Order: sequence, then structure tokens, then C-alpha cells
Amino acid sequence: MDEFSSQLLRLKQALGVVEDQDVAHALGMTKAAFSDRKRRGAFPAEKLRATAAAHPEWHMDVDFVLTGSSRVIARRDLLLELVARSAAIASRYDMSDVEKAALQEDIFNALRAASPSGDERDLLDHFRAAGSTARAAIIAAAAALAGTPTRAQPSPSKLSRKPRTKT
Repeated sequence: MDEFSSQLLRLKQALGVVEDQDVAHALGMTKAAFSDRKRRGAFPAEKLRATAAAHPEWHMDVDFVLTGSSRVIARRDLLLELVARSAAIASRYDMSDVEKAALQEDIFNALRAASPSGDERDLLDHFRAAGSTARAAIIAAAAALAGTPTRAQPSPSKLSRKPRTKT
């Protein structure tokens, strides 16, 4: 299966559709424009990113659609592996079932605390769906609204200093 076909299959699964015309509609393309892209093997990645940003409620994993792998899934799998390892370690010690349950609850609470909330998840979805220019704008806007400098911005203390002038 070629790359376009694989991406299209993953996108159809993500959208819950089976027809190319439904994909075209979801991406804001005509059926003819989408068919032309399909014929050329040119997957409309920017349209996908724009659609994911416009519809965060669809929870589309753009990385997964485009590459077949996902940082979100990889992170979740790693966290689950850590939980399993912790459980295996705990089973080596003489712990009561109550203590083991408490340990498991502590681990899951820590994982929940490390996971983004609904608003944070929406922001991450938009950020991940954006191109590099839009990502820079999102970072700059967030920094400006929060009143904090970005890595590329000078700190407010440096901005408040008067420039040195030669006398």
C-alpha cells in the first residue's frame, strides 16, 4: 500500500467515513480536487492540519494520520508500561492488598495529574495541527497573554532598560 493510501485509510478511520467524497468534504475540498490529489499521490496535509485545528472536538491525531505513529499513543504506552513495572515491583514486597491498591491509586493519580485537562488538550490539539509559522504565533500569543517571555523574547527587565548611547 502506498503512503497516500495508508494516510487516507487512517484519515477515514479517524473521521469514521468510508467514501473519498466524505473525506474531501471534511477537508473542505471538492471531490474533483481530492481525486486529483489522490491521482498525484499528494496527500493534503495542510488541509488536514487546518481541519484538525478548526475541529478540535474531532480529536484527530494528525501525526498518526500522516505517519502511522503517534507521540500521544507512544506516551500513553510508556505510561502504561511504567504502571505495569511499578505493579511488578510492588508485588515483590510483602504488601497487603490494601497497600497495593493504595499504591496503584497513587500511580494513577500521578498519571492523571500529568495529563492535560480539557482546555489544555484542546490547545495542544490546535498547536500540534498547526504549521511552524502558526506554532510560533501560538507561542507568542500565549506568552503575551500570560505576561511571560518566550525563549526567543528578551525578558521584561531587558526591555525596560534604556539603550546605551555614546556621549
